Amino acid sequence: MRRPRATDTEHVSAGPRPARDTAAPTQLDALTGALDRASIMAALRRELETSTATGVVCVDVERPSADGDAPIDLAGEELLVHVAERLAAAMRAGDELGRIAGEEFLIVLHGAGGRGAAMSEAQRISEVVHGACELSRGALELSASVGVACADGAPLSAEELLRRADAAMCRSRAQHLGIPVLAA
Repeated sequence: MRRPRATDTEHVSAGPRPARDTAAPTQLDALTGALDRASIMAALRRELETSTATGVVCVDVERPSADGDAPIDLAGEELLVHVAERLAAAMRAGDELGRIAGEEFLIVLHGAGGRGAAMSEAQRISEVVHGACELSRGALELSASVGVACADGAPLSAEELLRRADAAMCRSRAQHLGIPVLAA
């Protein structure tokens, strides 16, 4: 079944992902309703142009397994929709959510307020994502790797800030603790 693609006439009017720039079309991920990669990166670029207090939280959903090695068939689309809903509910008003790759999401923290505040937001987001998840095929325990990066007044590109958050997320995954890691 082909899913309809969001157009520039569809914008996020409720919740934590408002359309901030009408000059460029905002595209939504057809599955999750979050901004697509191009749109969330455009939102991050706009935020970096206007604020020195920009932060990002990169979330990668960990797929649970039956024996620790073999992945379970989890009705992947249903899982991603559920995770996107949890993330959107956990975000502050005005922040933006995008799906940047398969099971990876990016949250742009507008006016992050520094590393400590960004880590507090990431911890809260992480706590909301982790835990029991009821899907049509049964319950499972969700976990995610979470990386955080802040511009802190430094002149960074959107791509560099994402790269730093992604590297921190990889360190979070390697620790197997389910806690956010701040980019160095």
